[in-house]
Amino acid sequence: MSLSAEALGRGEQIPATATSVREVNQISRAMARASADLHERALAQETAARRQELLIHELNHRVKNTLATVQSLAWQVVRPGVPPRIAQERFQERLLALSRTHNLLNETLWEGASLRTILEAEFQPFMAETPRIRLSGPDVYLPATHTVVLGMALHELTTNAAKYGALSAATGRVQVDWRVEGHGRGATLILDWCEMGGPPVQAQPRPGFGSRLLRQTITQELGGELSMRFEPEGACCQIVVGIAPAEQRAA
Repeated sequence: MSLSAEALGRGEQIPATATSVREVNQISRAMARASADLHERALAQETAARRQELLIHELNHRVKNTLATVQSLAWQVVRPGVPPRIAQERFQERLLALSRTHNLLNETLWEGASLRTILEAEFQPFMAETPRIRLSGPDVYLPATHTVVLGMALHELTTNAAKYGALSAATGRVQVDWRVEGHGRGATLILDWCEMGGPPVQAQPRPGFGSRLLRQTITQELGGELSMRFEPEGACCQIVVGIAPAEQRAA
């Protein structure tokens, strides 16, 4: 019994032993239950500690990524020839877009967001005018990284459409279609953005900050592809990015 007590003091699990003495058996069973409880608590504490460590690492990773994004935005807007007021406005607009995307992620504890939800958040000021915005595609659930990057990219497209493209004219419309091709690790998300009914479009407008940021986020951060076409009736953009199996679950 003394050996069992010492093992219990060390936090080890001890089995109940049967003897011919009833009182001894009762004490043995009580010590076995106590050792089992202590073992379960120790495992729970160890699991909680590992989870806390994982959450701290994940938080550090997210903060670093967010700061890198903000740093990139600040570097891009501060360029020679851009008045400070314009640079400040651009920076604030993109910070607000980043904030909206983070709000979507907070609702799911940073697991991700659906592509449709991201689009609806960007188009919110125009959604009351239903005929102007048309969204068509299956439910696609994106992880946090894709949510942030595509949120920024779609913000650039929406901003450009509102300032210079289809959404700057009363008769303008935007059609966004998306689909998933392939399966498993080879699955690819293809998103087509087309503007119609806006002001006449130049054959090849001069690339600005928005277009540079758009291309950088898709090609460098997601390893995807981006192509722009400037048709007479409006600008069109296709975004192609790979998505893993876990990123295809229904939203």
